[in-house]
Amino acid sequence: MATGTIFRLIDRRTGGTRTSFTVPDSAIGVWNALPDDGWAWVPVGTRTIKVQRRGESAPRTFPFPGWFDSALGLSSSADGQSVVLTGWGPSPIVDSLRVGVLSLRDGSFTPWVTMAAEGGWGRFQPDHSIFVQILETQETVTFYRLRRPGRLERLGAIPRPVQRVSVSNDLKRAAIVTRDYHGDAWMYQVIRP
Repeated sequence: MATGTIFRLIDRRTGGTRTSFTVPDSAIGVWNALPDDGWAWVPVGTRTIKVQRRGESAPRTFPFPGWFDSALGLSSSADGQSVVLTGWGPSPIVDSLRVGVLSLRDGSFTPWVTMAAEGGWGRFQPDHSIFVQILETQETVTFYRLRRPGRLERLGAIPRPVQRVSVSNDLKRAAIVTRDYHGDAWMYQVIRP
């Protein structure tokens, strides 16, 4: 909307809206729900993260940590006190990806890993580690777990080109979108295990 963006959480089973929240920015790059019905988001064209919780009259603004040039993802911790920020480094060479944790209490930022990548996303796990999907090339995804800053554990890779991957919180299931390119013909296939 011209006056802002409406975020909604919808129950996928019933289709009913669990929560609805309007923020004052109309162009949002990345966003994530906080566990207390608040939201964290990065307005397009800015180097800031905004956070607003239900009941707060205005969002709090956190500047990007110095190294970051753009954000690719945000993911809230279970207690809503911090977010994983994933993004690229300074232009003009956008080939380094950093994953780190921003404290929403005091605005401090702790980098966890920086690596060469085409893109990537990180999210908190129930055990407080960070699950990371890294695009090592434009169509290959490798999975990692960070148990603490600097401790990167490779979990595996998908051995073929993929377009999108969504992995369950318990890391036991995944939905994968692949593309089979045949000139002007496109085919998608849904496979149930």
